[in-house]
Amino acid sequence: MPPIDRRKDKVIRGLTMLAVGNSIVYILLLMTSGEPRLVESAWAGIPFALGMLALLRVSQFGRHEIARWALMLMIFLAVAIQVFAFHGTDIKTYFFFLAVAIAAPAILPWRHRAQMLVFVALNMILFVGLDLFGWHVTPELATVQFDWGGRLLNTWVRFATVATAVVFVWSMEYLTRCAEMELHAFATTDLLTGLLNRRGAEAVLKRELVVASRRGSSLWVVMIDVDHFKHINDRFGHDIGDVVLRQVAQELLVQGREQDVIARWGGEEFLIAMLGCSDAKAAVAAVERMRASIAVREFAVANSRPQFVTISAGIARLSPG
Repeated sequence: MPPIDRRKDKVIRGLTMLAVGNSIVYILLLMTSGEPRLVESAWAGIPFALGMLALLRVSQFGRHEIARWALMLMIFLAVAIQVFAFHGTDIKTYFFFLAVAIAAPAILPWRHRAQMLVFVALNMILFVGLDLFGWHVTPELATVQFDWGGRLLNTWVRFATVATAVVFVWSMEYLTRCAEMELHAFATTDLLTGLLNRRGAEAVLKRELVVASRRGSSLWVVMIDVDHFKHINDRFGHDIGDVVLRQVAQELLVQGREQDVIARWGGEEFLIAMLGCSDAKAAVAAVERMRASIAVREFAVANSRPQFVTISAGIARLSPG
């Protein structure tokens, strides 16, 4: 599943479970109130809770847009039925209109912004209107407001609305950070070898040059080239050439030091920034170990017999000053 689809699935799954959890607690509180009207409204809320769970399956099948719209509309209808059919203004159910209005702009597709803005405006108008002009239709429900069950319901609905908004905003911030990290990884990682690409290597070099200048230390950089790589591509094809590059990259990672930064500089060229290297002898020894390891490794090449690949390397040193 692509990263963007995984994030959409997380949004739908998180908000759905939040809505289902709120619904379950709300239904249980209604049923324990003992007031027949509220018990009836609790039974009316069960199909909506089950329907929200069913939307998780819709989202898992990749129909994220349908799942998002269905989830928002289902919450809206559940709240509307509680308010207008069972006089939910007595227990502040309409507070969930506010929660839906807060969540909708980030959940619903922006390309449907006209419909989405109308939907958000409708929720806000209903919330403000019911908050200003709420009514008590029956004496029984008015009485429930003052017993422990009614007070608990009122407290829960208000708390759940605020908690929903807080959790949702935190979740969106978390998903945004994940998206930024993924985008950074895509921008600085070579897809073929999994090493840093040239952009990522340049960022590391700039940072380490500043550190070396500030500390007055040396920085060793190694440029590695796969010998006669064009011959490999011409003889076996570019797919086999890609396999060879991946195997060379893997061998460099295995033989390199833990603190070395290894990148694919371009084509068949690799760059190694040898951080914390003490002197030329240590740098040459590390590079020689890589060269010798690759020279004796057998590279599997399609149906041909194993081939041997060699590399050439050049080492440069940035001295203090």
